[in-house]
Amino acid sequence: MAFENGLHLKLKSELRNALVEEAKKQGVSAVRLAAKILDEHFKSTNSANGDHNAQNPNGTKQILS
Repeated sequence: MAFENGLHLKLKSELRNALVEEAKKQGVSAVRLAAKILDEHFKSTNSANGDHNAQNPNGTKQILS
């Protein structure tokens, strides 16, 4: 994933510890797991803020001005 190198997130210690523990369970780095989670989130919302790739009911892309 392109944004893995230099992924710097400020996380609460509880969240960071949970991320590290889950990464250990999956056998990946915490950075790779965070990138995977963010990648899946952006895919499910179609964009970083949830509306840039929004589609109209007829299936065409909505043009935002």
